[in-house]
Amino acid sequence: MATMTLCKTCAAFDFQALTQGPRGYRLKNVVANASECAFCTLLAKIAIRLDEGADNPPEEDDWLHFEIERSSQPPEIDADGGSVAPLRACSLEILRGTLFGKVKGRRIRLHVAADSGTPAASTGDIVGRYYDSEPTSVDQVYATKAWLDECCSHKACRQTMSGTSVDANDALLPSRCIEVTGPEEGLKLVKTMGKGKYLTLSHRWGEAARLCRTTLDNYAERLEGRGLDNLSQLFQDAIGVARRLGIPYIWIDSLCIIQPRDGKNEAEEDLADWEIESEKMARYYQGSLFTIAATSGSESDGLFPDRVVIEREIVRLPYRDTTGQQQGYFYIVYPFLCMDDEYTEAVHRANLLTRGWVFQEWLLSRRVVCYTPVGTFFECQAAIPKTELGELGEQRGNRNLLLKQYFDFGRAENSLFWCEIVAAYSRRNLTNGNDRLKALSGVAREFSKLLQKKGPNWEDLPDQQGVETPDRYISGIWLRDIYHGLLWKSSDDKKPYPRTTNMPTWSWASTQTPVIWRDTQAKNSKLRHPHLKIVELILAVKPEEGDPRRISVSALDRNPFDVAELVSRLVVDGLTHPVQVGAVVKNADIPGYFYDKPLPQLGESGFDPHQPKTTRLIYHRSAPKIVCGWGSFEDPDFQSLVDFLQGEITALLVSTVEKVDGGWNAGFLKPWHTAYDVLLLRPDGADQYRRVGMGYLWGREIKKCFRDGRRRKLELV
Repeated sequence: MATMTLCKTCAAFDFQALTQGPRGYRLKNVVANASECAFCTLLAKIAIRLDEGADNPPEEDDWLHFEIERSSQPPEIDADGGSVAPLRACSLEILRGTLFGKVKGRRIRLHVAADSGTPAASTGDIVGRYYDSEPTSVDQVYATKAWLDECCSHKACRQTMSGTSVDANDALLPSRCIEVTGPEEGLKLVKTMGKGKYLTLSHRWGEAARLCRTTLDNYAERLEGRGLDNLSQLFQDAIGVARRLGIPYIWIDSLCIIQPRDGKNEAEEDLADWEIESEKMARYYQGSLFTIAATSGSESDGLFPDRVVIEREIVRLPYRDTTGQQQGYFYIVYPFLCMDDEYTEAVHRANLLTRGWVFQEWLLSRRVVCYTPVGTFFECQAAIPKTELGELGEQRGNRNLLLKQYFDFGRAENSLFWCEIVAAYSRRNLTNGNDRLKALSGVAREFSKLLQKKGPNWEDLPDQQGVETPDRYISGIWLRDIYHGLLWKSSDDKKPYPRTTNMPTWSWASTQTPVIWRDTQAKNSKLRHPHLKIVELILAVKPEEGDPRRISVSALDRNPFDVAELVSRLVVDGLTHPVQVGAVVKNADIPGYFYDKPLPQLGESGFDPHQPKTTRLIYHRSAPKIVCGWGSFEDPDFQSLVDFLQGEITALLVSTVEKVDGGWNAGFLKPWHTAYDVLLLRPDGADQYRRVGMGYLWGREIKKCFRDGRRRKLELV
């Protein structure tokens, strides 16, 4: 219940005046009025907190200054200096300073809220609300609808990842949806046609989802409105959200896609519908009104976790319009919760976001709603996540708060942005490691559209050897930046990860390790020069299909993207050099750090030759005391030093990088030098090689070897 006793000064409070320059109260007046005024009482408490840890002690003439924080762009100002657009205030900042505004110490934020339907709310001046925290309440419906109205005005939220316009209120419907009617009519799986509104659900598959999935055995009866009475509590709660909002459909993958029956995961008839529908997931998530993300829920307990009770102080102040006339009231709420930590813990670190399929669903969804113990979080493409009360994060640069915005394609300066997406995605887990490409295929389709829009001259990347379709997608890598895409490395230097069974070794999708790339910024790409020529692509085929299809790069067809068409082998023309692998690297990123230093021998310093480590020193076979670089090795079957000493390792030059720091240490007369990006290969047949890692080489000997070397053709498998 809001306290309403106010002193004369606070009874004349004018929120609009805060836009016209510094405004505040003299601190000694606040203290004097604290015994009779609710707002002054609150300000006096805040003044004490402002003084905690302050370098400057409070002075008699100090003032408490007020500043508005808005939820979006500031209002436009007309010729007379008045606002012609709503304030959109979400908080009020209190800071201590002098009469003329010199700030002393910290700031404290207060939440500002208004009741729905009041002038303060309807004008848009106060965007915060003080809603019932119960997620199934009418207030939550109001909060969700208000957020949707605001979000749908954002340009970024009305576009797909590739920039195509999409209207979530009249979007093309999925092939099937659960029709959400009144509780008495029950549920029905329907074949949807045309356009409309629908929700999507992002959740972790568990036993309950498996038991209630749609298969060929129950598909027909579900179309008749039967067989949907065994849904998990999580699914029932999600359907309830759609009902309360008056949204007629909800799309849940396990219910709306025909799934394989037990024991028939490889049967063609059981996989047929999934193969078709999985290609449409990008459209489904991008077209939905919003995605419900089950970050805190469980299949048995449902979507809504128990709420944490937060005690707050509320003061009601008069609301005045731009003419100075009182038009009802608004509320000051303390404490204002900075939701950075709460959001990070309840959403960003939730088990849900550790899943590979969910990462794609999160990026594709234009809007996401999460029900957590500390509140309902609303997240979209254009704004910082906020709760139903309007509380939002304070750290504008916090990447945890900006996951969707960080990976918005509008940020992409060049196609190397794809590497940033893959690096983040590769840290997620998959139940089936062979889904490594499938679980990112929707985002890849959107990126393909972006590349087609930008055209071949989007950025200053190396020449693509006259290829007319540089947007070709080959096993997770784009042909237009193949020289960079091949140079992925494991970001986990502690252990090797298993290989996937359906990918070529040169693709990042061939391993379940988290991966990263060096130098993904556009400025560095201009210093990289390719030395590897891609001659031919050999497509993967099923055993019954006979010999694989070979495609000359110069004769690629016009189809720029096909996620199902996997390239199993690359025929390349390039320079090679045999190298020797040594001990584990402790400082790999300093070129020349180990220059002309003896390598540790087996058994030295307690070194265990069988202990798996992924990054090791590389040196010349002909000059074993000269370290010429480092190599990152991801192959789990090739990790011990004994294997490295006995095996043949070939370095294949992919590109050179100019003006790398450390030239003096690397034996040059200048402070910079040229470095060499290489793939590290092992023989796998006549002129066939499998990738076991990548490396970064430098030095005069390496320069001479590659300069004087002869080019040869190899087949990378």
